[in-house]
Amino acid sequence: MRQKIDAGAVLAAGGALLLIVSLFVRWWDPGGTAWQVFETLDLVLAGCAVAILVGVLGMLSTGGAEVPGWVLGLSIAVVAIVAVQIIDAPPAVRRADVAAGAWLALGSGALMSVGAILSRSSIHVTIDVRDRDRRTRVAAVDRRHAEPADEVHEADTTRFAEAPPVEQQDDRTQPMRALRVDGEEPG
Repeated sequence: MRQKIDAGAVLAAGGALLLIVSLFVRWWDPGGTAWQVFETLDLVLAGCAVAILVGVLGMLSTGGAEVPGWVLGLSIAVVAIVAVQIIDAPPAVRRADVAAGAWLALGSGALMSVGAILSRSSIHVTIDVRDRDRRTRVAAVDRRHAEPADEVHEADTTRFAEAPPVEQQDDRTQPMRALRVDGEEPG
């Protein structure tokens, strides 16, 4: 069975999972996570991530060619929401420093956007997944059931008898000999 997986769709799904994780990481220091600071935007971001994840996984399970157009729109909306919250923090954390969770959310939104754009573009990056190639064993290659070295067929001896002796082969690489230096013997 051969199956192609669109790398853009995988990036979009990975970005959606990363956005969900970022909601549980500290966004502001001191302050808290997105669940602790936001009133409704945390639910909006979680809903966008789940919707994108469902849309991408639905496309991958049905074998669709590209992610739906609304996935790109939602991922751009996620980037805009997170960027606005980084620039203009909620009132509860006005003087707090931006922490890792906010940057993780911004990166995940960018990852979702890039994945959706890659999937919808005319240039596709795909990962080709194939079944394992089970090759049959060929007697000429597989020597497990070979005869012992004592029993040699006549055909084998005639084949080796026709080869010229080693001394007569002029095209072989010759060993290097030491050069004589004035008054010294090569050693």
